[in-house]
Amino acid sequence: MARLWITSLLLTAACSLSSCDQERPESDLVLLYTGNVNGYIEPCGCVAGQIGGIDRIAGFIEGQRKELGDRALFIDTGDLFAEGIIDDANTRDQLAHKGRGFLDVWRELGCEGIALGEAEVGVGIDVVKALADDVGQTILAGNVVDATGAYPFAESIILERGGFKIGVFSLLGEVMNEPKPKKDKAKLHMYDMRRLLSEQGYELLPWKKRAAEIVAELGPQVDILMCASHLGFNRNEELARLEPTIDVIFGGHFGTSEGQTTMVGQTPVLTTRLRGSRVGRMEWWLPNPDEYLSAEVGGKHGELKNDSAYDEALIGMDVSRQVYGELAGMERKYGSQLWARKRDTQVAMFNASENDLAELPADPGGNRFSNNQLPMHHGIARSISALEAVDRYHEDSNDMWKQRAGEAGEIPMQKRLFKGAEACIDCHQAQYEFWLGTRHSRAFATLQATSQETDAECIDCHTVGYEVNGGFPTPALSAGFENVQCAACHGADAAHLAGGANYMLPGLINRGLNGCARCHRDEHDPSFEQQGGIKLAKVACPPIAPPGLTSNAMTTAYLEAASGLKKRPRPNWDLIGQAYASANEPEMAFEAAREWNKLKPKSLRARLNLADRALNVGKLPVAVLNYRIVTDQSPDDARAWAGLAWSLFSTDPAESLMAAREAYAIDPDNPFGARIVGMGLMATGKIDEARTMMKKHIAFHPEHETGLRDLLDQLPSGE
Repeated sequence: MARLWITSLLLTAACSLSSCDQERPESDLVLLYTGNVNGYIEPCGCVAGQIGGIDRIAGFIEGQRKELGDRALFIDTGDLFAEGIIDDANTRDQLAHKGRGFLDVWRELGCEGIALGEAEVGVGIDVVKALADDVGQTILAGNVVDATGAYPFAESIILERGGFKIGVFSLLGEVMNEPKPKKDKAKLHMYDMRRLLSEQGYELLPWKKRAAEIVAELGPQVDILMCASHLGFNRNEELARLEPTIDVIFGGHFGTSEGQTTMVGQTPVLTTRLRGSRVGRMEWWLPNPDEYLSAEVGGKHGELKNDSAYDEALIGMDVSRQVYGELAGMERKYGSQLWARKRDTQVAMFNASENDLAELPADPGGNRFSNNQLPMHHGIARSISALEAVDRYHEDSNDMWKQRAGEAGEIPMQKRLFKGAEACIDCHQAQYEFWLGTRHSRAFATLQATSQETDAECIDCHTVGYEVNGGFPTPALSAGFENVQCAACHGADAAHLAGGANYMLPGLINRGLNGCARCHRDEHDPSFEQQGGIKLAKVACPPIAPPGLTSNAMTTAYLEAASGLKKRPRPNWDLIGQAYASANEPEMAFEAAREWNKLKPKSLRARLNLADRALNVGKLPVAVLNYRIVTDQSPDDARAWAGLAWSLFSTDPAESLMAAREAYAIDPDNPFGARIVGMGLMATGKIDEARTMMKKHIAFHPEHETGLRDLLDQLPSGE
């Protein structure tokens, strides 16, 4: 029978092979399963082309159930609402609305049961129970009881599908692990489920004891026994060894699993994938049902062969074709070489899957099963009702936050430490205009376009100041904090904007790539780890203009800073000099350097600063004297040797060249050192040596050619 998820094009290609001489028979039973959806009601919108989202999951399952009829059942293994236990109170409050959206869709899809995971425990047992009861969705938890010993959720369920009686139960582990963000790969979140349940007035019973009790009670009543486990992969394997009469165990937390299916004796142990990106599909062919279902010694069922390779090859062909189709028209984006490499890779993968399929029989006979994870890619039709549920979720959470914002009132201006990008315009016009041209300046609009402007899970990366001192505490109070503003890289700017000495005091920061990685991670920007430097360059503001070319407002600010610093009980003459220099007041910067040198006569740093400031105002004897003091006491200081060379150039070219050679020997990668050596050689008549030296430097540092070209052009060709 034609497989629903394979396109007609692929079927035509596949059935031209010898493997299709014999039609693949209709299976007797199909289990559709999800797990670790992790609250991804839709893929993150930060990167195009991501798979998953409940609209595609729902579209796929709707089609499967229509095609398969009463042969199919749909079970979720938990962690549907969120990615682990959510600590953030705002996000946790919002999860009740998201949970309702999930339960509405899963119930409409005919989901027979959802296992209780730590994400649901984090939302709250009572909240989840109220939502499930309201929607009419069964939650499975075979080892959670209240203070009276009653089970708040179903211990197990019995279904009839494909002529079989099927029992399904779930167990929750005592400790559940979740990986931390990618940058901290080695560590895990470890959730103590006993403690978390106890805090809510519930008890977690030992899973091994409950497994034995449920299997003993439920097993004799059914033909096939399934555990939708929330124990974790290692404990799933242990459960299969302890209770071999369980026909299939499936669930998330698959950290040590090496594949989709692990056989423990005759029991398949299946894993679920992350973030709603895939739906599991296990089906049984039982041409000899009595041979499999009749109890042997100990009640263990008969042999069941793994026949997953055939379907895996079909899925591989489908995925390759889908990706190949998505590459159409993308040559300009990727560049011809990378685009061709991606295209050829998909062709090779398609051909490899096709070759595998040719070697596999469509009907190998015997009792067998197939299990595969199907990617929820763009070739799958989207469910309109699921999209409507997503819209309702956004509307409900927006209404909740707007109501809370009205109750809280606006944030007083005196408590705001983030003043907004517009506050930077007077002094940093060029930087502001550059920022307006980046996507950072429109980051909030991307949330508004999808009605997520109050989404607690998204807003932190599309604003500044969320849930920090001086910022805004809840999603609906983001007015004035929208977009990835200057403060996202440089920190809160209220102190900087206070005027006076604040302009020069440490306060503003430059987070660099580490700051970017907080949001540009995992599914938000999968390529950032490799391309972060390139991407950062595209949003890094142009440097502040040199003294004399800054705005009047910025010059005034620097003068205010210098004045404010001078009034302090212990003036910082270094910062005062920097402020005067930035305001294009070199004479005042020189006087500040003299004051610093008087205060710290033994400081070589103060001496070097005085020499530099003296050179800037043409006081060459003062510059030479102080540069000599520094080079005598610190002969490895390239900056001092370079300054000395420059100071002596017009009065003593020979000694200037000697100093320049010292500077260049210490720091041969500095283009300024290369320039003063070249000038010294030219000034002393060593033209050939100057030409050779300059060309050699440019050969090692081609990036310096533009800056040295004017000097090189002054040299005769020598030919």
